[in-house]
Amino acid sequence: MRLLIDVVVGLLWLLIKIGDSVLFAGDFIAKKFRKTIKRIKKYKLPTPNLNFSFPEIEFPRLRLNYSLPKRKKRIKVVKSKQINIFPGSIPQLLKFKYFIFGSIFSLIFIYLPLLVLIFLQNLPNPKLLELLQFRKT
Repeated sequence: MRLLIDVVVGLLWLLIKIGDSVLFAGDFIAKKFRKTIKRIKKYKLPTPNLNFSFPEIEFPRLRLNYSLPKRKKRIKVVKSKQINIFPGSIPQLLKFKYFIFGSIFSLIFIYLPLLVLIFLQNLPNPKLLELLQFRKT
């Protein structure tokens, strides 16, 4: 029982250390990237002016002498939009694949270890078996 607890705690400790190292590496890379961008902006070399503009052409404006009939203002009804993570519907094959992967994962990493733990807890204590005297016939 103690061995099983030590293994689970060790795996959790390992996952925490991996997560911390990934966060540290990401933060380190982000800081270096920011410093590099600042250096590039600081020592930016002058670039030649390549701006080219087209000559401005003025078009004649049309003036309408008649007025359009006024419309009544309509009240717009705001509908709540559903946010969809996927751009379309999720294919049934993909759902089935994730269901199978989740089932296998839970079988291997949750169900079987708990089954072994219950089996080991139900075993009798070997020291108590030595003390008991069985009747011989």
